[in-house]
Amino acid sequence: MPTRDPSNLTLGVGYLYRAPLGTAEPADNTAHVAPAAPWVDLGFTDGGTTLTEEADWETLTVDQVLDDVDARLTGRRVTVETALAEPTLDAWKAAINDRATLATVAAAGAGTAAVQTLTPGDSNMTAPTRCMIILDGFAPGGFARRLLMRRVLQIENIEHESSKKNKGLIPVKFQSFYVSQSVRPYKIIDQTAAGV
Repeated sequence: MPTRDPSNLTLGVGYLYRAPLGTAEPADNTAHVAPAAPWVDLGFTDGGTTLTEEADWETLTVDQVLDDVDARLTGRRVTVETALAEPTLDAWKAAINDRATLATVAAAGAGTAAVQTLTPGDSNMTAPTRCMIILDGFAPGGFARRLLMRRVLQIENIEHESSKKNKGLIPVKFQSFYVSQSVRPYKIIDQTAAGV
């Protein structure tokens, strides 16, 4: 009979971090602490954070057998989806894959306000800026779990509602992409014991 362990149940929020492509990966045994700069915390989220691995399977059949004989994996898409609840210009820039310039135009002065501007980049079709993301959450046993995605793009349409009834959110969906033959697109690290 299988052993049932209530400490294997997980519940809790995730924390999302972003860094430029090629940033050094934090050591696996530091999954229980926030990653250091240049990793940037993307702030509060709303509605949870969802990791999805979507697989495409090609079914193999033969004339002599009624049932499907086998299947082969022909494609995979891994995404992390959430809504950024702090609609800052920094969050907006991250949501459009850094295709913009963010600048502080002026500091506050007599009769003037401090302002920051976000100016979209050109509209050519060059490859967009990829980044890396970390999603920190909870593993069984109450320990830390870290998902590291090594090469991602934010692929969700950008929208921001200004409403009397709803807070402003920026929906994001980061999709993982191929890195190399020897480096996998993502990895999951579970802490299994506390440090001594």
